[in-house]
Amino acid sequence: GIKSGRDHLFFFFDMENRKDRSQVATSRTVPLANFLAGNIGYINNGPGCTTASRINTQPACISFLSLAQAAALDPQGIGRNAALFNFLNTRYPTPANDPTGGDGRNTGLLRFNAPNIRDEVTYTTRIDGNPTDRQRIFVRYTKAVRDSTNAVAFLPNDPDAVTFKDRSYGIAVGWNWSISPALTN
Repeated sequence: GIKSGRDHLFFFFDMENRKDRSQVATSRTVPLANFLAGNIGYINNGPGCTTASRINTQPACISFLSLAQAAALDPQGIGRNAALFNFLNTRYPTPANDPTGGDGRNTGLLRFNAPNIRDEVTYTTRIDGNPTDRQRIFVRYTKAVRDSTNAVAFLPNDPDAVTFKDRSYGIAVGWNWSISPALTN
């Protein structure tokens, strides 16, 4: 028959919680401040100026076309596209902070530390029972929750480019029964 008394039902619960916060050094090619202001940089034909000339290495070789000059060159007299520059100034509120990247005239690198998160919580519950001297039963349930950065943000203050979300569940049941000294299931 079924046993009564002590040491026949056991319960276990565990929760593991991990939260990591780190940063990843990131660089993106973005417009330089002069370009965001509407001044288009170009390589002039001064002495020693080549296609490799950049604002940070040969500033005398870089000239700028102002808004008025750009409008004068435009056959329709419009010049810059106001909607485009409005978008650029909205999307890239922080101009490049490293002129060694990009084309060195209108674009450069924006270097920043992008957040990198990893949140994990795992719950495990197990119940063991000994209903008789010859039977052992257990049930285990596990739930894992993970949210993490898979690809860092494109620009500062952007959300993660790709996040990883995992919701995994597991259940296991076991029953050992010693039917006789020679027979066990």
